[in-house]
Amino acid sequence: MPGSWLQALGLARANHLRSLADQVETAKARTTDMHGQLGKARSEVERWKARADEAVERLAAAEQETERWKEKHLSLRAKFEPLATAEQHYMLAREHMLSLETKLDIVEGAIDTLDRRTRAVLAKPPPVSEPQNDD
Repeated sequence: MPGSWLQALGLARANHLRSLADQVETAKARTTDMHGQLGKARSEVERWKARADEAVERLAAAEQETERWKEKHLSLRAKFEPLATAEQHYMLAREHMLSLETKLDIVEGAIDTLDRRTRAVLAKPPPVSEPQNDD
């Protein structure tokens, strides 16, 4: 057991040392690779944070724009309410006018009929009565 007496003296076989050195080099390479991946991940996180900040800013701007349009809508609605009332009054007045027109047409027809009847009576000569002889 040559390895055990080397171990007792605090020494190791060259083969074992080379194997450990290879493992150390592999671990160093892996660590370097991991550091590279960590750097990439950090830059990706920063990029996503920047995009999230931009999205928050756009959202705030959109909310302000929404509020502005709501106020504009309310002011326009306030302006159109009197117009709607005026339109209702116009429609009611128009219906009344049409009703009056119809009544006037009926009265005009009655006047025409009465006029024709009166003219017909006046156009007939009065009946000539025979003189009565009292003999």
